[in-house]
Amino acid sequence: MRTRSARIGAALSVGVALAGVGMAPRAFAQKPPKGAATTTVGPAAVTVSTTPTPPPTPATPPPVTAADTGPATTLVATAPATAPPTTTSDEFDVTEKDGKRYVFIGLKYQGTIVPQAFMNLFVGGGETVWANAVTLQADLRKDGFSMIPGITYASLGTGNMLFLQHDQPANNEGNWSLVNSSLSILYLDVDLLWSVHIAKNFDFEYGAGFGVGFVFGTLEDNWVTTTTTTGATATANTPGALPGSIAVSGSKSYYVPCQTETQGMGCMVGNHSGGANQPPKVGGYNEPSWANGGSKPSLFPYISFPQIGLRIKPIKSFVARLGVGFALTGPWFGLSGYYGLEDALEKK
Repeated sequence: MRTRSARIGAALSVGVALAGVGMAPRAFAQKPPKGAATTTVGPAAVTVSTTPTPPPTPATPPPVTAADTGPATTLVATAPATAPPTTTSDEFDVTEKDGKRYVFIGLKYQGTIVPQAFMNLFVGGGETVWANAVTLQADLRKDGFSMIPGITYASLGTGNMLFLQHDQPANNEGNWSLVNSSLSILYLDVDLLWSVHIAKNFDFEYGAGFGVGFVFGTLEDNWVTTTTTTGATATANTPGALPGSIAVSGSKSYYVPCQTETQGMGCMVGNHSGGANQPPKVGGYNEPSWANGGSKPSLFPYISFPQIGLRIKPIKSFVARLGVGFALTGPWFGLSGYYGLEDALEKK
């Protein structure tokens, strides 16, 4: 047995030796680089390389030349388009639609000429007077027709004026009086105006006005004389003297207001046609109203007919008027301006 085992061992030794001789050239050819780790297996050294293989280098793209590039493009961020704001109305659209009501509020100035000739219908003397009035109005307009109610303040103030009693001789001092008005009138009135359209911004108007006025203030009605308390004749240099508008006894006379009943001819009750029942109008006498038995009116009518004018509407929210007419007190001229409430009413 020992001989058989020795033989087998010798055969294995020879085989291993032959295998090592056959692999030696291959191992030599695959010798790892210096410093690389090796692993020896069995009697023969087998070298295995553990150096990591680097990843492949990516290909470098070719350089870009001017021929390869197109025109530069600029991207600009733009905001979304916004629709223009809309307005409910055009201020310069002054068209007034049929069947629609328009409302305006405003002020009117009116100057009235009270001519001396008008006064002479009732008394002699006097002078032409210019009277001023201001009215707060509302213009209610529809289909070319305006109803314009208003509240009017009118001033009838004057200076000292001489009046001759109507249909009485001028050579009697007892027929003359000094009148000084501080009267005012508060009217409740309405103008009714129709219009004819003549251009985009212009209308011709015609109509009338009516109302009633409440009179307040003072009306001085004082008797006068041609002499003074000393018996001297009044002259142009006498304080307070007023020249008579009608010659007396062929020469111009000057009158002074009576301060007492004994100042001179014309200052006594008996010198006047009213008789002894009237009060002495001396010392700055103020005429009482009708309600108190005097001649100062408490009410005064407002009648203006005809009246014509021009209505001007440059923009929707403003209207102006120029007008003329004839009232009980005389001819007048008027100027007014109104603010339109159309937009305010449409927002409700």
